[in-house]
Amino acid sequence: PTLLYVPAYKHTYLSEVNTKRLPSTTTAVRVGLDRMETLEVAIKGPGGEILPEAIPSVSIVKDGGYCGEEFGEDPALEPDLAFLVRHKLGLGRLAGFITEGQVPYGSMTSQARQKHMARAVLSGLPVVRVGRGAPEGFADGTPIFISGSNPRAIPTTRRPASWRPSRRQSTVTSACSIRIETSQASASSQSGQLKATARQRAS
Repeated sequence: PTLLYVPAYKHTYLSEVNTKRLPSTTTAVRVGLDRMETLEVAIKGPGGEILPEAIPSVSIVKDGGYCGEEFGEDPALEPDLAFLVRHKLGLGRLAGFITEGQVPYGSMTSQARQKHMARAVLSGLPVVRVGRGAPEGFADGTPIFISGSNPRAIPTTRRPASWRPSRRQSTVTSACSIRIETSQASASSQSGQLKATARQRAS
């Protein structure tokens, strides 16, 4: 068996990016009238809390095919990704991309689309490259891309001990439980009937 997501390095209070060590402000990029420009983005409020608008806008880019829509490596053949890069640069907030590429290299299957990601980096948007699935290691390093290893969502807050699900959540949970229990009971009943039929045939 293989253990994944084990915090073997710095984490929690030792992390370099825990709340106390984060700066109050940082710098983001956006498209100006005739050039790229930087702006200051607030990270923490007066009480040291993380501000909602400080959470970066991050998109995951992944492709299911191993070829482009057309022959060639011209980025103009991939207008959807070009639009997404322009959209991020127009937000006026922290933003970036995660590309889920080939295992274990992390490279994208389309060179035209990878050029768009390189353009995003050179415009000030960080791009993390990872391999799809569970590559059990970091993607290959490059001069401009950040090498990652299977990033996953981590809750930013912990529910208090007094937390209780809302009425709607309880109803949905109960409905799901009833369906599961009904399905299990039905399967058990069918299994019992099959066993009884098999015994009768055997006798």
